[in-house]
Amino acid sequence: MKSTFYSRIVFWLLFYVVVLPYAVPACLDWLSRPSNWWLGCGILGFLGLAAGVALSLYQASRFLAAYFLKSNSTPPSSSNSKWPNIN
Repeated sequence: MKSTFYSRIVFWLLFYVVVLPYAVPACLDWLSRPSNWWLGCGILGFLGLAAGVALSLYQASRFLAAYFLKSNSTPPSSSNSKWPNIN
């Protein structure tokens, strides 16, 4: 679990520090070219970048929600419960 956590952090840091600074100007350049092919590449590039940003925000929000909900919740421990305690 920890290795997955750290690999995600490294992946998103590389995405924001390396990929975005080079990909955004490239996509803007493609959008400004007169060819329809380059325009399509620019649109697809921006859609891919937007999907990456949305995915990173989604993963960050899930992590923060799980972190704060786990630290604030204490489930009741009843011995008469029909469901086993899996905590």
